[in-house]
Amino acid sequence: MALEPLVVIGLLLCVAGVTLSVTRGLSNGRLLAAIVTPLEMAGICALLSVCLERRAQTQEYVLTELLMWLNGDFRHAFPLRPRRARERIEAGTPLFSQLAQDLLEIGRETPCAVTRTASAWVALVLAVGVCGQWVWHMVLHASPGAPLAGVAILPGAAIFALTFNDLRWGRIRSLRRPRQARIWTHGYEPAREPTILPTVPLIVLGLLPAAIVGANWSDNASLQTHLSVTQAVLALWLLMWNGRQAASSKAFVRFEQKLAPIDRLIRENVVHAWDLLRLASRICGWSAAGFLAVSFSWPASPGEKVSGTLISVGSGLLTASLLLGLLMLTGCQRPVSPVTSSVRQLLDRQGEAQERRITTFLNVAFACSLLAFVVIVGAT
Repeated sequence: MALEPLVVIGLLLCVAGVTLSVTRGLSNGRLLAAIVTPLEMAGICALLSVCLERRAQTQEYVLTELLMWLNGDFRHAFPLRPRRARERIEAGTPLFSQLAQDLLEIGRETPCAVTRTASAWVALVLAVGVCGQWVWHMVLHASPGAPLAGVAILPGAAIFALTFNDLRWGRIRSLRRPRQARIWTHGYEPAREPTILPTVPLIVLGLLPAAIVGANWSDNASLQTHLSVTQAVLALWLLMWNGRQAASSKAFVRFEQKLAPIDRLIRENVVHAWDLLRLASRICGWSAAGFLAVSFSWPASPGEKVSGTLISVGSGLLTASLLLGLLMLTGCQRPVSPVTSSVRQLLDRQGEAQERRITTFLNVAFACSLLAFVVIVGAT
């Protein structure tokens, strides 16, 4: 599944490249490419919708059969998940049955969300870029047959717009009744637990050092400075983790109670913030597709500065879209009924195995950063 978007994008690029190479030597190559490319992209998008729907159905069927083969009760296949590793073990659920439940829940709704979005984005850039080349050629070299050529391009563009939108939303249309679209990406959605949010002190102690590390690595400082800041942050996290028993003290509890209004404000607005981030990611992504498509089709005669500016703006918007869309790409779902838990409650939810993993991870990360710093300082 990780390689699937790359394969699909490669297929789109190959088809567009073959079309452009074939039509390049013809007299009306621009017009022919502008007519054929949207139709080819529409056909590929339609085939992708069919293939992805069949794969989603097959995946759900196989995982369900696996769950039943492991003597799992399908009626209780999606219980509220225990949050602690100890509770999962004490529940008595076989390991493979629990794994089948997790896989079924992961693959139930978005088995190809990244593939659908990436392929639709690339198809839009290719189709609009080729049509834009013809439009600029028509503007710069007007001919009497230009309006008729534009009319010939419109049906292919309309078909592409329809199939592109269906692929983006995960819809498929029947050949007998094309007007009836069936949504296949939204399968069975089990009941979800409320979203657990930490208190303000934990957010500050956890996220502020991470923001410092990110800002430091984005700066043009030396490698030694980057490693020193990273090492200091890891040491701070390790110190806080080793002193986690202080979260039960009266002073820390009183401090959390004083910041309770801020916790309530975060709890009330976390869903709206998630929606705004998702909307901003979509706007930046599709705006980047438009800027890049226009830049690829921009003629060389008016000047290369405009094309370079459009590419820079499109690349910046695409980067912003990817950074904002990391929550969607990693499968993070929309928060549901956010609940604030104190640091002590969050620590109580951790099992012994999870505590050992966190301790080992922090110790190894700090040791690796220290070793890298010593090696680099010694080499210089």
